[in-house]
Amino acid sequence: IVERARSVCSDIEFRAVMFCYHGRSTEDVALLEQIPPATARSHLLRARKKLLADLVCNHPDLVGGTAAIEAALQRLSESER
Repeated sequence: IVERARSVCSDIEFRAVMFCYHGRSTEDVALLEQIPPATARSHLLRARKKLLADLVCNHPDLVGGTAAIEAALQRLSESER
């Protein structure tokens, strides 16, 4: 998964994901990267979205498999009714 994150995320997005993976808050990321907290949060959210999309589309086995993805989509569809 780390390899996929490195592949699909920009450098700053990847660092934000890795900092959070290691238990750092978005405020810590902002301090370490010398950026505003809202920007750090945006980088993290963008990275998570890119990584999840890549995993679902290209490596479904890393997120529970196709059946699990379909079941999650079904639950989401039912909850929107």
